[in-house]
Amino acid sequence: MATSHVMPPLVPAHSDTRRPHLRVIPGGLEERRSSADVWGPREAILRARQREVLARQQRAVGSPVEPREATPRRPVVTVLASIAFLMGCAGIGWVGGTLLAPDAPEAGAVYTVHDGDTLWSIAQRTTPGHPEDGAEAIRQLNGMESSNIAAGQQIRLPR
Repeated sequence: MATSHVMPPLVPAHSDTRRPHLRVIPGGLEERRSSADVWGPREAILRARQREVLARQQRAVGSPVEPREATPRRPVVTVLASIAFLMGCAGIGWVGGTLLAPDAPEAGAVYTVHDGDTLWSIAQRTTPGHPEDGAEAIRQLNGMESSNIAAGQQIRLPR
């Protein structure tokens, strides 16, 4: 299905009105009138302010500006601040990690099992890379048939 839309012809809004005819007066104005006579006191003040603003703008545009050498301080400061921030974060992480880490029992020592300990958790602290091998080594070293342990039990840890 197709539709079409017909636009009305464009007619200028002010087709009846014409611009007034301008005439050149030979010789112009014989005497210069003050702006107060032509426009009144309020308009004269506004015109004076406009002249002041225009004069200021012309002075500002025409005034020479001395070139300034650009110094690349901001990128250097940004890089140094970023490095200091990252080093601070790394230091806080290292100190926090060592302070909050559970004390790992020494290998080859006798360890007293605490409430909530499992053979797996003890093996994770003594052999963090391979806890399954550590749990099996603890079980074999202590002659255990299962991995059940009780709080207060003393077990030897492999070296």
